[in-house]
Amino acid sequence: MTLLVNPPNAQLPLVNTTSGAPALGSGGLAFLQGITNALNGTQGVVASGVNQITLGIGIKVSAGTGSPNSVVSGNPGDLYLNLSGGASTTFYVKESGTNTKTGWSGK
Repeated sequence: MTLLVNPPNAQLPLVNTTSGAPALGSGGLAFLQGITNALNGTQGVVASGVNQITLGIGIKVSAGTGSPNSVVSGNPGDLYLNLSGGASTTFYVKESGTNTKTGWSGK
């Protein structure tokens, strides 16, 4: 049995209340907004086509198309999801450089 809890301030429904099936969001920003509300972080657009949330502990999670290098500023431990990625270019982790746009490593 799986229990899904919808946080009080979430704007993204996790479950269709009629069918009980997982609800589909209205897109990437709605998904990021739901996570943001659940974790009491903040969200915004940090570059053209790149949305970002900052978790309550300070880690940033960004999503966009293409590599984050030279585009998204971050600190070691931050994460980036490339929506048009492929092998070793879909998930990036910021491994070096503080508040810089370089140092992202594809996984």
